[in-house]
Amino acid sequence: MAVSPASPSTVSAIEKVLKDSKANKLVDFILGSIRVTPALIADVGTALSSGKIAVVVDPALAHNARYHAKLNQFQLKKNISTLDLLDRALLIHEATHAVNDMRKLGKTLNIDDEAAGYIAQALYLYGNHPVKTDRLKDAKNAAADKLYAAAYSAAVAIVGKKNAAVISQEVTKVKAALKLVPEYKKTIGMSAIHDGI
Repeated sequence: MAVSPASPSTVSAIEKVLKDSKANKLVDFILGSIRVTPALIADVGTALSSGKIAVVVDPALAHNARYHAKLNQFQLKKNISTLDLLDRALLIHEATHAVNDMRKLGKTLNIDDEAAGYIAQALYLYGNHPVKTDRLKDAKNAAADKLYAAAYSAAVAIVGKKNAAVISQEVTKVKAALKLVPEYKKTIGMSAIHDGI
């Protein structure tokens, strides 16, 4: 099947998630030149609804969602009818990449870009899950599970307002875990060009 524009209801559902300042309140951190805040995430929602960032459906997509910086597209595997907690957290992850593009960060190391995405995702999960000790898990993929665990530990350090050295150590663990995930092995050492939308 060909790539097609997402339905208006899908765009509206994503916009609602990205503009939910109460749900997104903990998604607020700095990683090098990358800055993520609830207001910046909301700006992505505005860009989606105004068409500055296209939302498209591509059934051939390997994952449920992806932000494509070169095309300025929020890509989905299918139109969205309902959004559970994990779906919403994934949208926050992808919106983090869009924030970097909107901020025109230029050449951004994929390892930093992905670390920021996973940390944002973990912060969202922490803030919106009633049992704070529960984290996103992947029993089928040990490398991905270690990545989720590292991102969650970094999120807990950020929420706990640990000192910069502790947070830096946790972020380093996220980056190390990223290098072990098979799907990132070929691209994690590359860079993305965030040139604006």
